[in-house]
Amino acid sequence: MDVRYHAVSNEGRRYNHNEDFFLLPKEKGVFTTSNCPKVFVLCDGMGGANAGEVASKLTAQWFSEAMHNYLSSELEMITDLKLDIESERKVLSEAIVELINSVNGQLVQHANRASEFEGMGTTFISAIFLRGYVFVHSVGDSRCYLYSGGELQQLTEDQSVVWELYKKGVLSKDTLRHHPRKNLITMSIGNHQRLIVNEYSYKLEVDDLILLCTDGLSDMLSDEEIAQTLRSTATVSSVVDSLIAKALAAGGFDNITAMLIRILQLNQQS
Repeated sequence: MDVRYHAVSNEGRRYNHNEDFFLLPKEKGVFTTSNCPKVFVLCDGMGGANAGEVASKLTAQWFSEAMHNYLSSELEMITDLKLDIESERKVLSEAIVELINSVNGQLVQHANRASEFEGMGTTFISAIFLRGYVFVHSVGDSRCYLYSGGELQQLTEDQSVVWELYKKGVLSKDTLRHHPRKNLITMSIGNHQRLIVNEYSYKLEVDDLILLCTDGLSDMLSDEEIAQTLRSTATVSSVVDSLIAKALAAGGFDNITAMLIRILQLNQQS
């Protein structure tokens, strides 16, 4: 599977530091499956002093390294089992969940070693591209959107107090962005002994766009505003720059990170 991608993180207008952290594949801008693992990771840290920055960076780095090792050592073995596509996807997704929980345990232990890291945590979202699918796993309220056929779909569900109210029909989708309790998340890496990890997998088409973002973007822009920007035929990098600029213009009340991946070519075997 070939993709083009770009990501930008901005500290926003309210803060002079950035607790968001992301990691991209090792090759810059474009990758093919044969050249590197297909791992995209985005985290939004929280905690006193610099603890949020530490939590997001460590989580992204530890997961990316563990996922890289897994894809290098285990993926060929899974393929050799000649499982049907559904079984193969299930095995891979379960492995990713275990890796995320392992990283969570590492962060909890790290926080317990120093008082300045007490209570630190981070949201987490990853996108892994394989066999014509994207595998998405999330903890917290960082989001993944799919833009396909001219329509925007939020693939992930927020693990937050207001999202539960939205699911119950108490709040509308757009109301979430302005609710006073919008930042109260119910799950984060580093603050729970065992995580509830949201798991998703979606079959892709050429020219699909996958957007990963922190709440610094999704709280500033409505789904329609995001969709309007993604409808542009501009380059991936200019679309990301436009999303960041619009979020800043709307207030930029938090750190803002946007990561955009465009599907260039599909290969079901990779």
